[in-house]
Amino acid sequence: MKTVRTPPRAAPLLAALALALAAGCSPRPADEVPGQAAPPATPAPAATAPRAAELELTLEVPDTAAQGGPMPFRLVLANRGAAPAELVMSAPVPHMDVVVARPDGERVWSFLAGRGIPEGGQARTLAPGDSLELTRNALASWDGRESAPPRRPAPAGTYRVTGELHVQVAGAERVLRTEPRTLVLAPRRNE
Repeated sequence: MKTVRTPPRAAPLLAALALALAAGCSPRPADEVPGQAAPPATPAPAATAPRAAELELTLEVPDTAAQGGPMPFRLVLANRGAAPAELVMSAPVPHMDVVVARPDGERVWSFLAGRGIPEGGQARTLAPGDSLELTRNALASWDGRESAPPRRPAPAGTYRVTGELHVQVAGAERVLRTEPRTLVLAPRRNE
């Protein structure tokens, strides 16, 4: 085993350093006075990012409807966030769609089927807590017929209904979608 020798002058300095480290000492700031408590540390300011607008798209449809009858729907956009939402939507009717599909996903009807997609845009601010009904100026119901020719009445059964909206939020294109809703199409009663 090899022994390392320390020069005689360094031994007291190393011993003092080892003792200070063992006692948990640290160098004292220049403005600290011995025997006085250190001033409390000033907390760093918390960085808070501005909260973005939190947009929520909801779809209201009846739980059940009679086969062959009109089924109204409402599509509503709400700002659930703490900041205003700067939107650009097509006008006069927003670029929205409501889709009725079988449980396996096959489309039966779509609001946009046979319609052109609206052009142009209209700026709008949606304040926190505000909502906007998107279907107010549109034909907001399904006539119970399939979209594809010959437009037969949809058979009785269970369908999934979803809504979507194409909108620009703060300059970025977004597609908002609703949660699927279940619609039961009941057989028409003979009168």
